[in-house]
Amino acid sequence: MGRGVALGLAQADFRVQTIRDRLEAVDVADVIEEEVKRQVARELHDGVAQSLTSVLLQMENFKQEQFGRAGVQREVTLLQSSVRHALNNIRDLLYGLRGEPAVQLGLVPALRKGLVKTLEEKTGIQISLSVSRDWPRALAADPALHLYRIIQEALNNVVLHAHANSTRVRLEVQGGDQAVVVISDDGSGFPAQPNLHASRFGIVGMRERATLMGGGLKVESSPRGTTVRLTVPLDSLS
Repeated sequence: MGRGVALGLAQADFRVQTIRDRLEAVDVADVIEEEVKRQVARELHDGVAQSLTSVLLQMENFKQEQFGRAGVQREVTLLQSSVRHALNNIRDLLYGLRGEPAVQLGLVPALRKGLVKTLEEKTGIQISLSVSRDWPRALAADPALHLYRIIQEALNNVVLHAHANSTRVRLEVQGGDQAVVVISDDGSGFPAQPNLHASRFGIVGMRERATLMGGGLKVESSPRGTTVRLTVPLDSLS
């Protein structure tokens, strides 16, 4: 082997090693960046977002106590709107930091072709999805993701805890101005302790998402099955 060839091979090895070193440095930087993002997202969620959500819920309780005092209720509603706007901005940051995917194809296709189909294939549980004719075809990105996550959490509970044979998901519009999502199953229901199952089965997170949309979430459970009912103003979805 000539000196020129040997020198060329040595230079090639050096370049390859340099590229490897750079790639390793990039990998380390990516790991550090992702860890920082996770920490910031955790602080935002556990600190700021949770505190604002608590304030929003307290304001709702206070508003309900002001029955007959329309002026006070209007002022509280305006304040709630401001808090909800701040929470949604924080949620936008959290989605970006966590890399949470948007429901790109629309809520109904994402459910029918993605979540429902996948769970049926993996678990054998029959899941029916019905959508009323007046259900809006186009939803804004944030509420679409909130609805998707609530339905996903409810269905995961069915799979993990309910011992159900079938589940039904209904998307409806009631009274012309209320969007209603109902997830019901024929399983064995939750245990009797409501405070326990609220945290254990992700109900707190579902209620947080409902609150962000200006709505509410109710859970009814018995040995004959569980029903999760979400009601939000229709205009909050656009």
